[in-house]
Amino acid sequence: IVAIPMGLVNFGLIAEEQWLRVPNITFPAFADPNAWAVVISISLIAIATIPESTAHLYQMSLYIDALAKELGKAPIEIKKLIGLNLIADGADDIVVGMLGGCAGTNYGENNSLMAITRNYSVPVLMTAGVIAILLGFVGKLAALVNTIPVAVTGGLAIYLFGVIGMQGIALIQSEKVNLFEPRQLAVGATILITGIGGNLALPNGLFPFVIPVIFPSGIPAIVFAAILGILMNVLFLVLPPSLFGVKERENINL
Repeated sequence: IVAIPMGLVNFGLIAEEQWLRVPNITFPAFADPNAWAVVISISLIAIATIPESTAHLYQMSLYIDALAKELGKAPIEIKKLIGLNLIADGADDIVVGMLGGCAGTNYGENNSLMAITRNYSVPVLMTAGVIAILLGFVGKLAALVNTIPVAVTGGLAIYLFGVIGMQGIALIQSEKVNLFEPRQLAVGATILITGIGGNLALPNGLFPFVIPVIFPSGIPAIVFAAILGILMNVLFLVLPPSLFGVKERENINL
């Protein structure tokens, strides 16, 4: 509202846009000699979203069960549905991939909105999903959203992404992750530095490890961090705990 009289909102975008539009849909061309290389690269990104989706379910379970406790109701424990969630993610990737899209996941920003508003209603989420679909087909509605000034969306992004980080800290506390345990520290530190640091410090967030055709420009930091984290977890499960000064074999939570 403040930005309108200051001339920071361009409503001309709405007039220029059509009412109805069709999103750009690209069907797979398996006859292309590089098709399977593209399939492999997208598959790696899909694998990288697995720990992200899993963490989101744990985060939402933590907040929903806390609210249920306040209301005197039994905990729902949606974290038990992680397997079903990953199956749904995989099915979604197949459908979206056949229409020219990329691998997807559930979004931490939505988790932040639910945590902030304390609204975990399924009908509300379904309505939001319908609105998101309409944004893809109703041009003027999408243009209206695009009139929101960058200062507003940027401030909202700071809040939402900050809450994602706070949710991670809350989850670590709730699950009683032992951050004095060397293996936990190794996995967590490696993922943080390679994922966040690599995305910020490296050109375009790409590690300079070129894989011809699949990753010709380098490996995305988020993919590299996820793969490293998974490999380190596997390694620590195989090696004896005594190598790390741990008396008993504990589960790695990160």
